[in-house]
Amino acid sequence: MINTRSNVLRELVTEYKSYEESEQSKRDTVFSRILCRLDKLLISRVLKLKRIRKGLWHVDAQDLYQTAIVGLYRGINSAKDCDNGNRIQARILSYVNEEVRKTYLGRKRIMVTMDPQVISSMESCECVEFQIEGSEIIAKVLEMVEKQEISRDDFNMLIENSVNGKSYSEIGRKLGFHYTTVSKRLKKLRETILEKLKLTI
Repeated sequence: MINTRSNVLRELVTEYKSYEESEQSKRDTVFSRILCRLDKLLISRVLKLKRIRKGLWHVDAQDLYQTAIVGLYRGINSAKDCDNGNRIQARILSYVNEEVRKTYLGRKRIMVTMDPQVISSMESCECVEFQIEGSEIIAKVLEMVEKQEISRDDFNMLIENSVNGKSYSEIGRKLGFHYTTVSKRLKKLRETILEKLKLTI
């Protein structure tokens, strides 16, 4: 079944990015439509961050919401042509998290985005009592790479696929692998990451 809401988001973002900077009024109109569509999602996210982050308890929710809008803007502009609506939403949430964190908690930005499949698993996993935020997952995954718990080569393939939008075939041709090898290695890597982070559904 086609996810209509996801497709609408993708179409809006594509339309937004199709306009030149000289067409700012058109971009603003489309941005307003995107914001209207994601308004409840942004509110839910900032309220959640305010609830679970002690450093945000004193911050006004309206201020957090305005910061989330900046994250929305940056997330939209980071979207790639190959992204579907779910991936775009994952990018936006990742940017919202980081914008709030950077603005109010003073933490250094680690990466602009992360594997949307990991974010999706995090968001939908009901068995996790305290869900881990996107950038914390990134930090933990990078720590696994440094400790050689997961292969740096496999992690780089994951970034190429999930962040840069490269297909298994494109990655395979670059590295001299068959695309099924790339597929199997990335599937195993994702399972390993979710298992180690206790996000397995």
